[in-house]
Amino acid sequence: MILYYAVGGGLGHLSRARKVLDKLKITNFMVITGIQNNPVFDPSRSILIENKDTNTLQSELRFWTNKASILIVDTFPNGVLGELSNQELSIPIWYIARSLDMHSYGSKLQPAPLDRTFVMETLPPLQAAFVQKYSKKIETMALQPLKNPKDSAFTSKQPFWLVHHSGPIEEVMSLYAYAKDIAVVEKKNPKIVINTQCAADLLHAVPAVITHFFPIHQLLVSAEKIITACGFNTMSETEPFAYKHHFLPFERKYDDQFTRAKIRNQKQINKTR
Repeated sequence: MILYYAVGGGLGHLSRARKVLDKLKITNFMVITGIQNNPVFDPSRSILIENKDTNTLQSELRFWTNKASILIVDTFPNGVLGELSNQELSIPIWYIARSLDMHSYGSKLQPAPLDRTFVMETLPPLQAAFVQKYSKKIETMALQPLKNPKDSAFTSKQPFWLVHHSGPIEEVMSLYAYAKDIAVVEKKNPKIVINTQCAADLLHAVPAVITHFFPIHQLLVSAEKIITACGFNTMSETEPFAYKHHFLPFERKYDDQFTRAKIRNQKQINKTR
């Protein structure tokens, strides 16, 4: 059994876990998560840890790694709280590396050998050096968007602009305001669909269609414009739709959305040359 450690905020870690497992054609797995009732994995494949303190996480890790043949760690090489530090694991560790601010995360870092590292995007220099130093094998991995029969569940007879963001609600509202500003500049009055985990809090708050639809691929295909933040999963899935994608980066403790936005902008500039 493969154990995938995806403890972190929002659905991003779980969405990436699903894509990685599909890419590697892994079918015998369990996923450790802190998200209740997640729409990504069947409950029979999910291990829910609600109390995210270091001792609880370490206890769960010791129990489940004894049953696993490989541990896959998402984003945080020593765990989100440093809970993988000083853990004597007898199984290989695979690291899924998306951009991580090592300056902020470094206090939690007590490096252990990484048997395989899969690089998802351009890494900051400090993280790239860490991967080079501690990984036995480094590979790049391009992920495919999630698609399933639920894609056909969202329909709209009228063209629409999509605002997509998990949360928090203040950021969702900032993206909605950005969409309205674009509409004013373009002298349009579009139907706006807001796709968010904050759907229940937004009902009747703004004149838009509010939904929580997952996965988002069909929405991306159908939307006339896409307005999002700059998280890894969102920027990865919107890359084929860059011609209609508008984005705003937000501050994150361990992620640099601003650099990711600059990289996307540079790609678009290079295409026009």
